[in-house]
Amino acid sequence: MELMNGVVLIKEILSLSATAWLVLNVIRSIAVVMSFGGNAIFISGRYNFSKRKVKVGVIITVIGWTILLFFFSVKNFIMPVAELLGFTESTGKYEVIVTDEVDMGEFQERYEILDYENGVYIIKLKEKSL
Repeated sequence: MELMNGVVLIKEILSLSATAWLVLNVIRSIAVVMSFGGNAIFISGRYNFSKRKVKVGVIITVIGWTILLFFFSVKNFIMPVAELLGFTESTGKYEVIVTDEVDMGEFQERYEILDYENGVYIIKLKEKSL
């Protein structure tokens, strides 16, 4: 995207693609099944006085919960990995800063300002009407 002079791009805001969401939800489903299955093995081991089943149940449950907690931190870990693997889509939104040389009237005519915080704008290119 070509920005006007004085507008400095910080980063393009991306979202996960449908494929990435599908893979993420499959992994989360497997983790839930592991958590419940591990609990079932643990309970069975306690009921049958089997130390091996108890240990296996605890290990599977802990792994399942770890995966669940890990994959709920989408922004911190998943987005950079998905971007690296090409599983992201452009939202058409950009984080920018504006220098003193920018005419704010022209800036507001060209871009839709979605958010502003601490000198950083989140903008979207305005649709041109015919």
